Amino acid sequence: MVGDMLCCQGFDITIGEIFGASLRGWSVTSHLRVSRKGSCSPQIPMGRANMVVALEQIEALRALKHYGNPDIKGITNMRPVRFIGVISGGNGDGTCDGEGPGLGPDEVPDSSA
Repeated sequence: MVGDMLCCQGFDITIGEIFGASLRGWSVTSHLRVSRKGSCSPQIPMGRANMVVALEQIEALRALKHYGNPDIKGITNMRPVRFIGVISGGNGDGTCDGEGPGLGPDEVPDSSA
């Protein structure tokens, strides 16, 4: 949608995406490069992003670690996203080792009360 809007305004748009990553538990990222001087490579160089848009706060921080710089702008969802391990009660804080705060399988509140 953003690419289409900018294309209608006369910008050249190049999009790079990582497909299938979510099936493996990885982050899904898309790079949208905008230029008036012609097409760019699909990957944004490290430390050179102008903006990061993220659906989850931790993903925003991960993107900023690689692509951030002092002038970058960001948009992110401020509503907490619970990882499947937290939702299912498998591990309390979403870590791989299962250690940490949160509700374990034996600590889930009884909803029948």
